[in-house]
Amino acid sequence: MRSYTVTITDGIVFYDGHRARAKNPVLPSAKKLRFDTYSGVEHSHKYGKLVRVHRTIDKDKDWYSEQVVDLQTGEILHECNEPLSQHVGHGTAKPRSEP
Repeated sequence: MRSYTVTITDGIVFYDGHRARAKNPVLPSAKKLRFDTYSGVEHSHKYGKLVRVHRTIDKDKDWYSEQVVDLQTGEILHECNEPLSQHVGHGTAKPRSEP
């Protein structure tokens, strides 16, 4: 009689993320959010792996900043620093249609 031992190991890894937002309650609901910053781990569809993202959107200063870093190697995969008014047509953003 033969006997076999099989060991199956599985694990769960947790990553943290931090977000801060600032709103102006005087403005209409669609314009209340004035500042949004996020730092955390996301799955990148473009790179097909987990990445650490640092993103800041500041509407009052008209600024967009984003850095995407490979979680395993620490390599910067993407970096963008530009006026928010020029940051159009990215991700799921659709081009604006003319009236």
